Amino acid sequence: METAYKTRRELKKTAKQQLRQPGLYGDLIKANIVPWLINVFFAVAMVLVFLQLLQAYGFDNWLRDPDGFIDYYLGHSGNTTARTALQSLLLLWFGAGLNFTALDVTRGKLTRVSPLQALMRTFTSRYFFGLLLLVIVSTMLTAFGTSLFVIPGLMLSLGLAQGEYLYYDGREQDPHFGAMRALVGSWAMMRGFKTDFLLLELSIIGWRLLENVTLHLADLLIEPYLQLVKAAYYDNLRNFIIARAQE
Repeated sequence: METAYKTRRELKKTAKQQLRQPGLYGDLIKANIVPWLINVFFAVAMVLVFLQLLQAYGFDNWLRDPDGFIDYYLGHSGNTTARTALQSLLLLWFGAGLNFTALDVTRGKLTRVSPLQALMRTFTSRYFFGLLLLVIVSTMLTAFGTSLFVIPGLMLSLGLAQGEYLYYDGREQDPHFGAMRALVGSWAMMRGFKTDFLLLELSIIGWRLLENVTLHLADLLIEPYLQLVKAAYYDNLRNFIIARAQE
């Protein structure tokens, strides 16, 4: 029997229904506190650096020569790439733990969440180094694709997007399941579905903009919903592909 492929609207509706389960939304909010604090810290630090440099450059000079201020900012703001990399590294294992927990909620394995357990579940030998390797390789591949042209980089990013979830499922079944296998599996899984996933990402871009406009102060309320939507997309696609292969 064929498993129906759910629409983006249906996935979002399911995520909202899950958040209405007694206590679950509050649990997920608590679980997101540490990543939220990390994002807020870096966002506030970026704004403070910007204001400090604007004051040093002079507001009147900025109005007369905005392009000059951009050059001044880039030359005096320090290594923004290093700060971004540090932020991503700090969020890596916390974020993966929350994504794995969202996947368990989507599958009905959890109706309540232990915030501390959700936050720390990837700090074990089963996931820790594999997740690091997965992110390093996928980041390098995407950066290489982007250096060639924007479109190859975007395609690589979309094609490898399910690697984290596949790694979780793979490690649950086979302790030797590796990060490279997860990335290869993600690429195969997303064949024919990259545009659909891109449309999902575009459909939630308003939430992402709200997070950035509020300097990530709103993340705590928004992220539980987005985590459930992304987990639901993966689980829906995985079930659809498995059912199609069994026909």
